[in-house]
Amino acid sequence: MLPSCLSLRRSSFFFGSFFSIAMSSAFSKIFAMFFACWTGGNSARLKQGVSIESARAEMATITGRLAQEYPDSNEGLTAATIEPLHAQMVGDIRAGMLTVFAAVGFVLLIGCANIANLVFARAEDRSKELAVRVALGAGRARQLRQLRQLLTESVLLASIGGVIGMLVGIVGTRYLVAMAPPSIPMLSTVQVDGVALVFTALLSVVTGLLFGTAPALRMAGSNLQGFLKEGARGVGGSGRRGLRSGLVIVEVALVVVLSISASLLIRSYYRLLQVDPGLDPSGVLTLNVTAQSYKYPTRHDYVGFFHDVLEPLENIPGIDSAALIRPFPLRSDTFQGEDMGFTIQGREPPPDGQEPEAAMRFTSPNYVRTMRIPLLSGRDFNELDDSDHLLVIIINETAAERDWPDEAPVGSAIQVGENTFSVVGVVGAVQQLSLSKPPEPAFYVNYRQVARVGMTFVLRTRGSPLAAVDAVERAIWEVDPDQPIGQIATMERVLTDSVAEPRFSMTLLSVFAGLALALAAVGIYGVISYTVSQQSHEIGIRMAMGAHTRDVLGMVVKRGMALALLGVAIGWLATWGVSRLLASLLFQVETLDATSYLGASAVLLLVAFAATLLPALRAARIDPVTALRS
Repeated sequence: MLPSCLSLRRSSFFFGSFFSIAMSSAFSKIFAMFFACWTGGNSARLKQGVSIESARAEMATITGRLAQEYPDSNEGLTAATIEPLHAQMVGDIRAGMLTVFAAVGFVLLIGCANIANLVFARAEDRSKELAVRVALGAGRARQLRQLRQLLTESVLLASIGGVIGMLVGIVGTRYLVAMAPPSIPMLSTVQVDGVALVFTALLSVVTGLLFGTAPALRMAGSNLQGFLKEGARGVGGSGRRGLRSGLVIVEVALVVVLSISASLLIRSYYRLLQVDPGLDPSGVLTLNVTAQSYKYPTRHDYVGFFHDVLEPLENIPGIDSAALIRPFPLRSDTFQGEDMGFTIQGREPPPDGQEPEAAMRFTSPNYVRTMRIPLLSGRDFNELDDSDHLLVIIINETAAERDWPDEAPVGSAIQVGENTFSVVGVVGAVQQLSLSKPPEPAFYVNYRQVARVGMTFVLRTRGSPLAAVDAVERAIWEVDPDQPIGQIATMERVLTDSVAEPRFSMTLLSVFAGLALALAAVGIYGVISYTVSQQSHEIGIRMAMGAHTRDVLGMVVKRGMALALLGVAIGWLATWGVSRLLASLLFQVETLDATSYLGASAVLLLVAFAATLLPALRAARIDPVTALRS
């Protein structure tokens, strides 16, 4: 009864391990497709021998000429930003995707370690059977037939797991694409196609052949007489036990790396959510409107359009205030600002090329109040700040601390290009680019004095922001029935989307860490369970000699926990080795964060203890008489 139960358990372990490998291979192919998407080539190329710096200089010259020839529509125009398409597409995604891709590989390795352990254990049982057959006179042909049977079983189990893995991969890809942030380039091209299916099938078959052939070759070259002697003693060889234990230690070490990495990303993500964005996102509706140049050819025309729209928006019931902003904060899919050099009048001008810079933002009156940005000193823009009056500017707290450290900036005059602005206010710093990046020095100018054709409306509502969408659209279309409106979203949604990439990486790594933890539990359970079955005779003797149940429990649990502790120690060293890759993904969390190391390790040791306790309890229930007779 006992051998048949053990055989059934090992078969289930085989199936689960092959299933995990097939699923991992499907995910690895999916992420390989991601990798190909965001490391793709350029769609446009510079001429041979032309550098990026030369192209930027030429664009700056063209921009300056346009600003001089067409001052009405190009006032304050800055040079276009030129960067390689590869850098623009990849952005900050590369490190996160490489980390997740490595996690897939780790899960695959853990699955392979499980298979190696279980196949070698099964081969050891077959070796004893083969030794008996040889001792009874079995010929070479019968021996080869048994080895071929072992190889066939291995490939069959791998194929079954591969088929199930393909189905899981197809379904999982849909959820993966659905939960992925839109900032991942060419996301729509990611799918489980014929290449992915062939890759998974080949990986499953190769895995089955590899882990079926190695034990078969080992059986063919083994000393079968030695297996008979070891079988008489009821224990396996120390070398084979060492190999199985070593594979479990490797499994645990890989799981530790994944678990600690996932814990670091989780802690980093929640630190990111605690960052103050510098504004109040609750109850704010946002929508983008670009005045069409053929209908509003001059600055006076499109300034008039936006002014005509703002007034009726503020009169809609349920809307407290409305304002304009360009560029919009924390939205990765929009242009994020123009950095302008400036000088402060009354001070010695800096050398050419060393002027301080600040990001230019174009707003309307009431923007500070609508977004509830703290007004630290001075005043907000008002209706008198137009093209007929003195140019005024509001600076943020970061610029004030950097450029006016020992004096009040309000009242200062600054030169930006050919324009002179008077500083009328200082506001709190807003997280413009990302919650993980410190606020940059920024200047706010009134759009009626320095206008831009594409602006984002922000509306502070008293109820649900989305409930006001219909009324807002009608108000805009009453001014211009043909005006397109885009990117309608609440500010809370914009804030949530701004952390989509770290949330995506954290979620995926956590999923793979959980899968790896389950595989490690199976591996520890399989090794300890097999060891108990091999040492049932020894355990029976101990209990017949007076050993207590707690002694047997302690012996088995001690063996399993020793493997887990050694794996944790090696995993800590491995995590320290890969911490450089993780550093770029973390926010206000050190790569050697003690909480993450201890917490992840404690969870793993708890799972290892549970996986060890089950075979330990079974060992404690062994009947000494039955064990001695067996």
